[in-house]
Amino acid sequence: MAISRKIAFVFAIAALLWGGIASAHRMPEVYVTLEASDLDGEPVTAVTVRLHAEDAIALLANHDQAVFNLDTRSEHEALAGFVTQGLTTEGGPLSFLGGEVDGHAVLLYMTAPPGLSVVESAILSSIYNQWTNRVTDLTADTPGDKVFTQGGDLTHRH
Repeated sequence: MAISRKIAFVFAIAALLWGGIASAHRMPEVYVTLEASDLDGEPVTAVTVRLHAEDAIALLANHDQAVFNLDTRSEHEALAGFVTQGLTTEGGPLSFLGGEVDGHAVLLYMTAPPGLSVVESAILSSIYNQWTNRVTDLTADTPGDKVFTQGGDLTHRH
């Protein structure tokens, strides 16, 4: 009888642990990277935005966009429009170049004038109460990350 109780206890612990793992949810995050580059011989800031495909679909659906295939240029362009609405920048406007799907991620490629900086990022704020936007600026004299959360507030830089 003691062995049966031990086995039952092990199964009960396993069920509790498995339930905790299965119920864990993903924090909605967006990654923005700024890099110095050139386009047709002209210096530009290359901007790459990476977000989870689930968040991309939710963002498009929230703006009454019909989503059939995240691989199309028209949906990438629409998504880039919504993404830029969530960014506050200094140094000039963003121009859409293209996009692609890589596994569960949607990557959007844009350009801006040299010296662009992101002063606020709240890309997912229209669809989630809790979210994180990480901006990595590789163009700055001291490259680093800015992390923005609810309300677009800068939480830290390192």
